[in-house]
Amino acid sequence: MKRIISIILVLLSIMTFNGGLTVSAYTKDSIENVVSERGLSEENIQFLLESNNLNNAILQLNNVALESKDDNTKVRSIKITDDLILEEEITIQEIQNKSISLMATTTSRQVTSKVTLKNNIGLTAAELTAIGYFTYNGSTCYAYDADTASSVGMLYTCSDYVSYIGSTPVSGYARVSGKYNVKGSIDIEWANLSVGELNIVANVFCNQNGDYFSQWN
Repeated sequence: MKRIISIILVLLSIMTFNGGLTVSAYTKDSIENVVSERGLSEENIQFLLESNNLNNAILQLNNVALESKDDNTKVRSIKITDDLILEEEITIQEIQNKSISLMATTTSRQVTSKVTLKNNIGLTAAELTAIGYFTYNGSTCYAYDADTASSVGMLYTCSDYVSYIGSTPVSGYARVSGKYNVKGSIDIEWANLSVGELNIVANVFCNQNGDYFSQWN
């Protein structure tokens, strides 16, 4: 616990030196309460402080094979600290798209990729979601809509937006993309301490046969 407090106080000292403030004993108590309430370990704090750690973990996750959870869901995960897990869940859903007039053999499909950073008892630190809406008929496929979402818990703030909807397939796959700006954040009484920032891009793909995959960068 003392090493965790020391790490945060060093950061606060840098911030408050420029702002003409001092770190009081009351602030130390506040930090201890935050760390205790949120169950932060020293390893997790160090992970949070270095944004490249999360980036590297996401890149590693891309190389993990997906396993079927049920007919419509595939999952993969990696353990990144003793009690932090990064997991991706990809789900598909066939949908009826009344706005597109195509032959009856055409299928519209929603492909959702959700990446979650959580601890080993299921508490979520961050959850990023990218959704692609595709139409395919065995010969062609294109993306006609997309959506993004983000939900963050105890360690992060995040903004998200759709950055690309590809109407022309590349190598047989249509693509949608979403972007996320993730910041490590710790609220301490009078301040919000941002301790890391990372821009993440999610790509969701689908081809003319309905095959799909995702790639996070």
